[in-house]
Amino acid sequence: MRVLATVCVVGLALGALAAGAAAARTPPGFDVFDCVMRVSRAGPMLETCYAAARGDAAGAHKFGRALMQGDGMTRDLPMAVALLRRAAEAGLPAAALDLARAHQRGLGVPRDVEEAARWFRRAATDDYPRGKFELAVFLDGTRIADGEVVDLMRQAYRAARAKVAGEDVDALYVVGAIRTNDEYAPPYQFNPEDGMKLLRRAAQRGDVEAASRLGVALVEARRSDARATEDPLPWFRQAAARGEPVACLMLARMSGAGGARASADSARARLLYHCAAEQGIAVAMHELADHYLSGDGSDGALTDVAAARQWYFRAFEAGYEHAAGPAGAMAAAGRGGPRDEAAAVAVLQRMIELKIFDAADLRNLAAALAEHPETGRGALEVARAAVEEAGKRRDAYLWVPALAWIHFRLGDGAKAEAMLRAGLARFGGADNMDLRRTLGDVLHGLGRVAEARAEWQRALRGIEGTLGGLPLQRRLDLTK
Repeated sequence: MRVLATVCVVGLALGALAAGAAAARTPPGFDVFDCVMRVSRAGPMLETCYAAARGDAAGAHKFGRALMQGDGMTRDLPMAVALLRRAAEAGLPAAALDLARAHQRGLGVPRDVEEAARWFRRAATDDYPRGKFELAVFLDGTRIADGEVVDLMRQAYRAARAKVAGEDVDALYVVGAIRTNDEYAPPYQFNPEDGMKLLRRAAQRGDVEAASRLGVALVEARRSDARATEDPLPWFRQAAARGEPVACLMLARMSGAGGARASADSARARLLYHCAAEQGIAVAMHELADHYLSGDGSDGALTDVAAARQWYFRAFEAGYEHAAGPAGAMAAAGRGGPRDEAAAVAVLQRMIELKIFDAADLRNLAAALAEHPETGRGALEVARAAVEEAGKRRDAYLWVPALAWIHFRLGDGAKAEAMLRAGLARFGGADNMDLRRTLGDVLHGLGRVAEARAEWQRALRGIEGTLGGLPLQRRLDLTK
């Protein structure tokens, strides 16, 4: 009977396909047979798929978006992009917006900010305020055209306000999003309570992004106002159930921390991080890498250093600056895969180009290159230049140990020693552990073992018996 029913459904759909006039050409390789294979049961989504197969632009957009998010079916990014492109080229601004996000996040197509900007602008029509709002958010995040952002936000707000009374979902979303975010709204428009009401109305009408934004707004409200009691979890769950990536990320954070009544379920958190990371959310990629690196085996969430390295690199390539240090350091040390000095140096050079001078990230990467015995002179010179440049910009004392060790590796032990002693006199006082430890390492490398041991012993004071003291104690044990 099930086979017969399937044959009948396909036969009816083929008849509809022959009778329907196409408003947007169907992508090659997509037909009603795809619908039967992709959608598990009859219902609205199957009808949407048939409409997409007939060439209907609205159907192509809706089904393409479902394929993009894995909403009730297996994700298929290339086919999703093809359907969204057909709908966008047929003139649907909402499809152009989703296609812009695909290019922005690298979903089914190479990441391309300029192509994303082109489609965001196609979406920003006068009668689609959501397109103008999302273009403003995109430009604000990429700093492509700062001067446009305020004007676009104003236009989006005015156009959406005119449609709110008619319960237009996009209008409810835009006005609600602006009123709940003080970065978007001028002071006279910032009204979180009213904004959350509008987002709630949009979410109740099935807008998953509104549900996700409402959840975020409720989290912020509970942080700032002890009287705020509404639980954000139901809204995040509603949105995450349909694959909305920000909701997945927020639930992952809550699951990992065991907060807000969510179960401390590491395996569940990892799946949710994947939901967000695989949809191009760069911060989720970084946090997923952290999760792989710190997995303790509970609930099946095992440590996977290779996966951590992969996701750190993907996060950095997606534009998340804080992933640069861990990605490059793992490549430099050969952690989670073969040692790749060229990749580590490329990351370091990219950090300099982008002026990413985060102290911990850059120091860790430079140190990973300097400490590995196989690092070549060219890589050491790049590391030296990066650390010197960073030291000019912030907290010069933080860079002394790394820079001194690089000079030692480049063959100038005397300069390294002088730099460390000057650092102790100028910055660290007698008990600066990092300076003392590095001075001991340099002295040991120069063959002055007794002096090296004295510096290591002074560095060990105060942390003896702790995990931080183990490397120093090992040095002392090996040089007895």
